[in-house]
Amino acid sequence: MRALNKFNFLDKIYVRKIIPSTINIDLSKTSILGKTFVNQENLYVGKNGKFIKSNQVFETKNVSTIYGDFNVKEFLELINILNNNRLDINKIREYYYFKNKRWDLLFYSGVTLKLPSQNIDESIKIYKNLSDNINLIDKKIIDLRVLNQIILTNNNG
Repeated sequence: MRALNKFNFLDKIYVRKIIPSTINIDLSKTSILGKTFVNQENLYVGKNGKFIKSNQVFETKNVSTIYGDFNVKEFLELINILNNNRLDINKIREYYYFKNKRWDLLFYSGVTLKLPSQNIDESIKIYKNLSDNINLIDKKIIDLRVLNQIILTNNNG
């Protein structure tokens, strides 16, 4: 069992002993949430919370890039908040993590969402409400870092 734990791409490992002399092992791969660069090495981040070496990953279609010296646990918390608010993470091209524990999200549409370090859930709700109610086509940056303020920057500004 310990030998299988070195394969970070595995999510779940089920071992069943079938008497008298058979062991049945079921394995499931983790989902890839993003790719990053750590200590001059390309790594992937799995839904299981582990960094996965590129030689252990075979399917990497449309994987977002994560920049910055981030903690995987904090990244998974962000992903959970995005999913809980029904924000399609497949529309996010890049994640930027900053030392003050905040994130910027760059969408494939070209819009950048600047999140605060706290109350991320509320900020995502505000962003969803904005995107559902106003046309954000000409917006380049949606800045929600300052409490009780929404700063919108146009493509030409």
